[in-house]
Amino acid sequence: MPLQIGDDSTQGWRAVKDLRVGDLEVHAVVIPEGNSWVELWRRVPFDVEMTSSQTLIVPTWALYANIILIGGGGGGAGGSGALNAPGRGGSAGSWQGTIRKVQPGEGLVFTIGAGGAGGSTETGSGGTGGTTSVTSSGYKMNAYGGDGGVGTGSTSTAKGEDASKFDYGGMQATGGDGGTMGNAGQVPGGGGGGGAGGLFGRWSPGKPGGRGGAWVRFRSA
Repeated sequence: MPLQIGDDSTQGWRAVKDLRVGDLEVHAVVIPEGNSWVELWRRVPFDVEMTSSQTLIVPTWALYANIILIGGGGGGAGGSGALNAPGRGGSAGSWQGTIRKVQPGEGLVFTIGAGGAGGSTETGSGGTGGTTSVTSSGYKMNAYGGDGGVGTGSTSTAKGEDASKFDYGGMQATGGDGGTMGNAGQVPGGGGGGGAGGLFGRWSPGKPGGRGGAWVRFRSA
């Protein structure tokens, strides 16, 4: 159990926000357990960025987890070999954020969504980006992938959508840029660029979107 304050757990414990000895800051609180030590409180939060699917185990000192997710970017559409028009770029993955009260030893299961495939046929639509999710103890949060590009347009519409930045709970995550015509979306979450058009049946396939991502901040208070 992380270090908390309160007379009775049924009344609702409160996180310990600060500990000092005189004028000196306490940076951690640990207790002995067998031949090792267990940390119950930590002043400085611990940040994790995930680029692949994995399970994180909540540290012994953590009471809260700030979580940010982004889905995979959509793929760009294929270009036209008749109209000399490029395919349209894919949309960026969506963002989601939450603050969860967690338990030491609890597993947070993260699934990182793949980028959507580029359109592989002439003027063919790009694929939808994969869903990024976190699950734990009956809880699930999804950040859905971006839509694939549909149809043809101009050089400007061939660019995939930028995922930009996302602020939540004191954290800021940076998404990937959308791909320009003929280029894949950047990770995490950027939309893929549309394929180049041409004449006399010459065209290029769309490009994939960037995979999704996840960020977690474990903290005692």
